[in-house]
Amino acid sequence: VAEISALATERGADGRTLLWEAVRNGHREVVDFLIDNGSDVNAPGAQSDIFTAAYLGDTTALASFLDHSPEAVSIADPADDGTTLLMHAVAGGQYEASRLLVDRGAEVRACSRPLLTYAAARNHLPIVELLLAHGADANQSAALGPLTSDMDIAQCLCAKGYSIDDH
Repeated sequence: VAEISALATERGADGRTLLWEAVRNGHREVVDFLIDNGSDVNAPGAQSDIFTAAYLGDTTALASFLDHSPEAVSIADPADDGTTLLMHAVAGGQYEASRLLVDRGAEVRACSRPLLTYAAARNHLPIVELLLAHGADANQSAALGPLTSDMDIAQCLCAKGYSIDDH
């Protein structure tokens, strides 16, 4: 990609960019490399780029997109069966993007399990707290955070109704 910069912005037949593929597969180092080499999270084309923007925490792109399509706060990633913009933001550890999406009406309670599990497993206490403050069901989390090094997330979830007996 560094030698052939067009690869950073080129789309495959399915409309996906290398950046989208790297985000989808959780390769953060590759994501950073692609952005450093010309990938554009705002590139026109496939809708999947807004999911990339959510994962990367690009609140400017998210806000612009939602200003033009407010209902899009509820869309699911067409390339990833049911994953929402908020799930992408949470999985990327992006507090400000998560807050923006919640403030714009992203569904939290119905998605409690994946949202809290992503945030807890990635040790993002502020995001866990944000989700709980906006109606997430603590007992739906499938993770309690890094129990060997930090109990803050586990304590937060337990204080909000997580029951070890139910898991």
